[in-house]
Amino acid sequence: MSGPSVQPVLLCACLAAGLLFDPMGFLRMTLVCAFVHESGHVLAYMLCTHKLPGLHFSAGGIGLSGAEQLLRTQELWVLAAGPLANFIMAALLFLQLHRQASYALYFLAAV
Repeated sequence: MSGPSVQPVLLCACLAAGLLFDPMGFLRMTLVCAFVHESGHVLAYMLCTHKLPGLHFSAGGIGLSGAEQLLRTQELWVLAAGPLANFIMAALLFLQLHRQASYALYFLAAV
């Protein structure tokens, strides 16, 4: 019998320390990009199956459970949706930069 896992506690501690000592905001930008990326995968899964996927978190990232029931073309769409969401966000940020220049938006689009 094993005890509770310490990974979630360590992850939260590292995120808290990183957010406290992140004067340039790079960690926040990275977390926003990761959220957009994973949201793209989840949205594509929902469009293919019409239900929410099960999510499991690990040190390597977020995984979707239930993806084994997808057809090959559906699986390819779900896989491509994450990077596609990031590219769409970057394109929208670059369009916004033509109206109003901002180093923060430029760095976010670059990330």
